[in-house]
Amino acid sequence: MGHLERVNKELLLVFSMFVIALLLNFLIDGQRMVLYVYTLPTVASAYMYGRRHATLTAFASVLLVTLLTMTSPGIFGRSSAAVPATTWFDLVAWGSSLIITAYLMGTLYEHKNEQLKELRETLEERLTQVAGISLVAVSALAGTGLDRLMADVFRSYAVWNHRVPTPDLNRWLAEALERHAPPASKGRRVKIRFMTQASARPPTFVAFCGRPEALPQAYLRYLTNSLRQAFDLPGVPIRIKLRKGDNPFASKRS
Repeated sequence: MGHLERVNKELLLVFSMFVIALLLNFLIDGQRMVLYVYTLPTVASAYMYGRRHATLTAFASVLLVTLLTMTSPGIFGRSSAAVPATTWFDLVAWGSSLIITAYLMGTLYEHKNEQLKELRETLEERLTQVAGISLVAVSALAGTGLDRLMADVFRSYAVWNHRVPTPDLNRWLAEALERHAPPASKGRRVKIRFMTQASARPPTFVAFCGRPEALPQAYLRYLTNSLRQAFDLPGVPIRIKLRKGDNPFASKRS
């Protein structure tokens, strides 16, 4: 469904740019500047969708201009139906440069996205304690990315201060234990009986279990990742401390 919506947006963009180009074609009477109008869909496609779409859009622009040249006597200032050889030469030169430009611009766009993807993968691999951290591309020269950067800063600050209600936390704990029970140690399974959030900044949780020393780090990572996903806590460290004992509030309730 998401792929279909993306394709529809691409088609809508290309179609709208061609409509604008056609309108400007009739507004600009017999001027060679009309060729520059047909570069707009290619530039937009390269910037937004990459090399493949930019190259296809460039071919479509060349085809459209060729058809208009053959069917519209007034284009390029012609008064007769015959198309001069110099006009065809101009079209070939313009079309070739447009296709090459589309290929190069699209390649640069994809190269930039690949670099961002590699950087994001490196962050996720090296900074496992802050999984899901945002990566924002900022350009001081162009002044772009600052709005998104500040939005992510405020979102991270809210996550940094977030508190999870104890009932919700223990409902999640029961589901997590049911999906993947703690491993057994010396023939006995470690039981985690209760969990509560001790503090924020960063979110810190305390789990009460029978034998804290027997719970492996791999299982703590499982709990941390599940907790992060269940309560939407990306980009901040999550601490889970183990304490020996049962539910500390059970005696107070009874």
